[in-house]
Amino acid sequence: MKHYFYISLICTCLIVACSKDPNYLFEVENVEVNPASADKNRLKTDIEFVSIAYNDLYGQNISQGELDDIITVYKSFGDKSLVIEMIIRKFISNEDSQIPNINRESKQTVEQFVQETYETIFNRTPNAFEKWYLTDYIQNHQEIDAEMVYYALMTSNEYRYY
Repeated sequence: MKHYFYISLICTCLIVACSKDPNYLFEVENVEVNPASADKNRLKTDIEFVSIAYNDLYGQNISQGELDDIITVYKSFGDKSLVIEMIIRKFISNEDSQIPNINRESKQTVEQFVQETYETIFNRTPNAFEKWYLTDYIQNHQEIDAEMVYYALMTSNEYRYY
């Protein structure tokens, strides 16, 4: 009899010890997260793109003659992305472009450069990740200069949209 008592006690202990904890259900609200550029859904026309790029880099409007020349070349090529890169490269490499230098004295000055560049190029402030990432990248890669940053941002898909 004693033997059955111990066996039943062990079985009860095993059942209690091996039983699962109750399932807890945590309800979380679904949140849709969109990139900052998600609001930009209107593609710039060819003339708008060239005019805005020129104005962003030189701080003045492009002359009608130069605009006509660039648009004629732009329309004559099939690969628009290649032509866009060439136009941006030509604008950036011109000595009259008003691209500020990157001051690497402190993280704060690099952050300020990133902030001002996003406001100039994308007409918006960078989100926290964009600001951190580009600041960190510039600080850790001394070969990166302001022209490279401007080129990368101005040839991005976001720059083609309002």
